[in-house]
Amino acid sequence: MHDELNFLPVSQMIALIRQRKVSAEEIMRAHLARIDAVNPHLNAIVQSDPAQALAKLLDAATMGRAVTWVGR
Repeated sequence: MHDELNFLPVSQMIALIRQRKVSAEEIMRAHLARIDAVNPHLNAIVQSDPAQALAKLLDAATMGRAVTWVGR
């Protein structure tokens, strides 16, 4: 399914996250893997920092869970 994630509309990705069928991290990792696979041929992305992208995602996910829990 990871390869499929790269080609889904964002609305469908959001639905999968809400249904807990996939995590935002899985989507991010699928996209990063696709970038690694095709960018050497395209040279479309000049600078990439996957570690920072994942760190920011995990920070946001942690904050989102905290806000959801406090708000209930």
